[in-house]
Amino acid sequence: MNKLVSAILSLYIGSLLYIVLPFTKVVTESVKGTMNIFWIHAGMLLVFSIPLWFILNRVVEVNPGYGARKALKATLLTLGFVGIVLSISYHLIPIQSLYDFPPIVDRLFASSTAYAAWLIAPLIVLFF
Repeated sequence: MNKLVSAILSLYIGSLLYIVLPFTKVVTESVKGTMNIFWIHAGMLLVFSIPLWFILNRVVEVNPGYGARKALKATLLTLGFVGIVLSISYHLIPIQSLYDFPPIVDRLFASSTAYAAWLIAPLIVLFF
């Protein structure tokens, strides 16, 4: 459970760094015409997120509870992690250049309201 929480937190911080730091725009704009633009954006996000995961993995300690509560919390955090990855893929990384998802998935992740909800949902699970 600690590794999952570290991964969620590193995605939050990594995506923030990806948005805020100016050299990410310079790198991604310089390769705009290439076919592999998704991989360049994803690589830039991973460059920020993976080192943070290693750091947070040593610091984060989570007490998930026992029994059914632990299983429920792990399941909800896993769903939240997948939701964050997909919503970040829709809003920060041009996933459409790699794969066109079905309309039902677009409805769940493409809107800005859904993006905000997917960013808040794992935090709610973590705090309760």
